[in-house]
Amino acid sequence: MRILVATVAHRGDDARILFRQIDALLAAGLDVTYVAPIVENPIDPRIRHFVVPRAVGRRRVGSWWKAVRAIRRERRGVDLILVHDLELVVPIRVFCRGIQIVWDVHEDVVASVADRNWIPRRLRRPAESAVKVLEMIARKSSKQILAESSYRERLGPWPVVPNSAVVPELDGPAGAFESPTVVYLGRISTSRGLDAMIQVGQELAADVRLVLIGPADLSVVEQLRHAHEKDYLKWLGPLPNPEALEHVR
Repeated sequence: MRILVATVAHRGDDARILFRQIDALLAAGLDVTYVAPIVENPIDPRIRHFVVPRAVGRRRVGSWWKAVRAIRRERRGVDLILVHDLELVVPIRVFCRGIQIVWDVHEDVVASVADRNWIPRRLRRPAESAVKVLEMIARKSSKQILAESSYRERLGPWPVVPNSAVVPELDGPAGAFESPTVVYLGRISTSRGLDAMIQVGQELAADVRLVLIGPADLSVVEQLRHAHEKDYLKWLGPLPNPEALEHVR
């Protein structure tokens, strides 16, 4: 069975896509083609990886077009297209008729519009309405996998595959830290609670070490760096999945 996995909105080494989902597909004996942004570290040689530019900020249309072109080229012989971006679902449906599409819903895309600082504030309400329409079309033209059970309230009773990491087991007793340590692993944004994390880090700085790992939205980078400089928390930035999980371990 041949699966085509596609994303332009996420990093090529996104942990859910590359290290959990694609690893699981390969372990099940499936053939995987991957249309996604560049991956800095070597990936499993069994994956046929077609590199496309990542959609960042307002520079998105070119990335969408190149991804759809690559998918159209590779669609013959594909049994299923597993897409991770709402904005790719509809064009893939148009150009790849007859192939089953599964949309993996990572986040509440409608709610995330408020986090997109590259969208002018006066356009955010129209953008939210446009995303709702696009989501409605995508729901009718694909099956879905949900990362959170709460998404079922709007999208329906689709299978939920939690967006959680598999943490390596300890070889022996954990070493003693200088202070209790809390690790957050994931995208860092206002909607994901950065303000609360900074407040917690500030109030407990004398007793608890707070470590944040992951990419930060452009709108919060300055706020995050300021908190890092004040020692309210330690931000390690985005790390390759194995290295990030080693910090968790």
